[in-house]
Amino acid sequence: MIEAFSSEAMQTETRILHCEAFATWDVDVSRFAGTAAGTSEWGTGRRHAGYLLHDALNSATPPIYDTIVEDGSEKRVLNVEATEAAKEKLNRIEDAFTNWIWIDPDRTDRLARIYNDRYNNLVTRHFDGSYLTLPGASSVIRLYAHQKRVIWRVIAAGSSYIAHAVGAGKTFSMAAAVMEQKRLGLIGKAMPVVPGHCLAQASREFLQLYLM
Repeated sequence: MIEAFSSEAMQTETRILHCEAFATWDVDVSRFAGTAAGTSEWGTGRRHAGYLLHDALNSATPPIYDTIVEDGSEKRVLNVEATEAAKEKLNRIEDAFTNWIWIDPDRTDRLARIYNDRYNNLVTRHFDGSYLTLPGASSVIRLYAHQKRVIWRVIAAGSSYIAHAVGAGKTFSMAAAVMEQKRLGLIGKAMPVVPGHCLAQASREFLQLYLM
């Protein structure tokens, strides 16, 4: 796919190639080499605007290195000052590109439509376990909404990562998820695996929920 980006600010039109299979972009940098706009206004002498535009499209940073000789061998050293100057120009190009998108209403609508069709058309699945009654579980222990949500997520998805904070009741959630899957015939014999130092606590809480 070939796209063209022209900006009154940059005073040039640039051919840009996009490889969808690898999600990479390539820029015809020949227009920028040796030009005042490319090496001073929108770029630097060490990295002209063409390469910076390439960096912006590929979400890359423009580190600039100097080659020095140390102990008889060449060594690359980051030039902090030149790198920061290039980053400043890169930010300016990104701002100009953002402004360019919104200048033309037709272009804005076309690009927004493409984005929405490709990336903004999915809704993250919401797992609602509020209706769960958990037959066989202790009536003394009342589970919180976040625990029932993760129980239903495990049942519906078959697996999950419970990244709840310490003390949020992960053991109860895992125990209930196991017992519900077993009750519904989704699994046969479960094998909870816990670190050795947590074994007594996990066993105690499991029994608190289902045998008391």
